[in-house]
Order: sequence, then C-alpha cells, then structure tokens
Amino acid sequence: MAARSAGDLREVVTIEQQSQVHQGGGVYAPGWSTLHGSVRARIEPQSGRQVMRAEQTVDRHRYLVTIYRRTGLDNTMRLVWTNESDRKLRIESVGLTPGDRRYMELVCYEEEPAT
Repeated sequence: MAARSAGDLREVVTIEQQSQVHQGGGVYAPGWSTLHGSVRARIEPQSGRQVMRAEQTVDRHRYLVTIYRRTGLDNTMRLVWTNESDRKLRIESVGLTPGDRRYMELVCYEEEPAT
C-alpha cells in the first residue's frame, strides 16, 4: 500500500551517491556522499532470501521505500535508514507510485555490513 499522506512517511533516510572521497595528501578513494539529507519515507519489508557470499549463506532483506517524488535517482545510489542504526539500503529499482504521481517507490535491498 502506497503512502497517501505526509503522516505515512514516518521514517527518515539520507540518499547517497557514489563519489570520490578525499583521503588527504592528494589521494582519493571510492566512497559515498549525501545527495539528499533528511528525506521522509515509508519503509515496508517485502521479503528476505539467502544468497551465497564467500562460501557462506547470507540473508538479504528487501524493502519497498516510498518517498516524495524526486528526479535523478537511480540504482547506483543507496539510502541510509537513520531510524534503524544507519542501515544501508541499496536501490535496486526506481518507479512512480501507481495512482499517485506525487510519490515514488524504490525497491531496495539491505547491504551487508562492512567487515
């Protein structure tokens, strides 16, 4: 069910894009920078599945995230779910909410924590 009012957007996310982060001494490394901060969102768990990573089974959780419509979002970006210990959600697909073009839906999956 899509959000129908601002009150349905109870979570807060930051939208990040891939960038080159200055490490000092003229050195840059791949990293993330904020594209949009404090974005109101509705986050609904969709499913979970197990995938193999480095010969270990890892749970991957998917979410449907509804936000106010924005331009320029794509599947190279991620969300940082502020209300949930800064969980990282990679954007898998972007689309408009059926029946209400004020909102958009992002299908996301939770990134594995860095080791």
